[in-house]
Amino acid sequence: MLKKDPRLMSVLLRLGSLIFPVFALFILISTFQATRAAGEGYALEFDGTSDYVEFDPLTDTIGANWQYTKTVSVWVKPTTSAPIPTFALPENGALIVGDFPIWFGIYWANIDGVDKIWVFNITDATSPVRAAVGIPHNANEWVHIALVHENTTMSVYKNGSLVETVATGPTALGHFAPGGIELRVGGYIHTNRDGLFTGEIDEVRLYDTPLTPTEIRQDMFRPVTSPPSNLKAYYAMSDGIGTILTDDSGNGWNGTLIDGRIGSQKPPDGDTAAWITSTAFAGPRNALDFDGANDFVALNSNAQTLIGGGWASSKTVDLWLKPMSNGPVAANAAAGNVLAGGANWGISQAAIGGQDSLWVWNNDGNEDRISIPYTPLLWTHIALVHDGGTLTAYKNGELVGSIPSGATSGDGAVYAGGRPGGQNFTGALDELRFWDYGRTPAEIQAQESLSQTLAYNQSGLTAYYRFDQYNDSDQTTLFDTTPGNHNGTLTNMDGNSDWVASGAFNIQDALLSVYLPLILK
Repeated sequence: MLKKDPRLMSVLLRLGSLIFPVFALFILISTFQATRAAGEGYALEFDGTSDYVEFDPLTDTIGANWQYTKTVSVWVKPTTSAPIPTFALPENGALIVGDFPIWFGIYWANIDGVDKIWVFNITDATSPVRAAVGIPHNANEWVHIALVHENTTMSVYKNGSLVETVATGPTALGHFAPGGIELRVGGYIHTNRDGLFTGEIDEVRLYDTPLTPTEIRQDMFRPVTSPPSNLKAYYAMSDGIGTILTDDSGNGWNGTLIDGRIGSQKPPDGDTAAWITSTAFAGPRNALDFDGANDFVALNSNAQTLIGGGWASSKTVDLWLKPMSNGPVAANAAAGNVLAGGANWGISQAAIGGQDSLWVWNNDGNEDRISIPYTPLLWTHIALVHDGGTLTAYKNGELVGSIPSGATSGDGAVYAGGRPGGQNFTGALDELRFWDYGRTPAEIQAQESLSQTLAYNQSGLTAYYRFDQYNDSDQTTLFDTTPGNHNGTLTNMDGNSDWVASGAFNIQDALLSVYLPLILK
């Protein structure tokens, strides 16, 4: 008979005692699922069987110079594999948005076994000369696509980043509307051929000018509220009901939701494209990676400009962060790694008096600070609330502490991830938000705030940096999605490599950082 080893028995008992709390933790994680994406109005869902949107002949939709100069952009979410066209050409795939018949547009097709979204322009109707760019994408994921045609070139963008620029010429004529175009969204049916899309479409925009990369990125994550003169047709899918698709540009180019064609191979099936709640602006998720050497983002504003006139006494700042190293030794929070804030307030990382923490702090003549324990390599949500003479800190929605703190003693430039000549953060930042009031515990803890992207125009939100940009050599701007347009400037950063996949909204990380240390005590 085996002898009992007291040391082994101790280990087994310890493991046994961990089974239940660890199991409970993973149950908690599995039931604590965030939606990760704020809804913004409606989208249209096309069934790929008989749905599309038809427009009357629109000879002047884009403008008299439409053959030479235009921009077309759309948010699109294919929900199945792309159709294989009868002929291995982009325009024989499924139409997302484009003219009819098929001289330019954004289509979806599986050509030679490769599922892509295709952007093309054809310059000769008799002997077609085709400029085409194929864009890889993921099924069931929203992607923003833009076609920019400027005289002899066509530039194609995916999620705000340039994919390719190709040579082209004026778009071919020969449409059913002589000298003009017929627009289609979501597909077409023509004699014995169809190009019907399966998935969701939102935010279709047609301009009579070639948009710049900055213009594309600036408005990618928000609707157009004051249509500029160059926006000739705009389908924000604002109707939400019925069979009319309203042109939100104010120019009156409305469309009609169509269900098949009687006498064709695609007869009506009983319903048109469905109005659904849109999550288009959620898009894919990225964060910004800081190297800890000299990287930072200058938000190009002081606190009064960024937050508002009452900023010194009433403000909230929150963000997601992933530290990749310990904080620097510092005498106070102001001298630590700046995560977000100014010279006299903010969120920072530092080892003060031997205590390596994240710090929520405010200087009202003396530095008032609250220590927040953290775990390197885990995504964590931090919120600073300063209101009514009290400074409050939250971690992953949970109250850490509150202390008295008066009005901030002085204004100055606001930074994220570091500052000129100072300590700089090593790690990733995401979802940085500034508010002009002290948010309540319920607002901080709400799932629609803590664990998903926000609408661009939420009450009290004065600046909102989503960080959902992509590696591209000319990415030097961090865009504010609010109407304030408080854009930041990437400093000493590499636009080719510093945008990384985000783990913000990672509830597993958040819960592990809170509960695992308690379980393992």
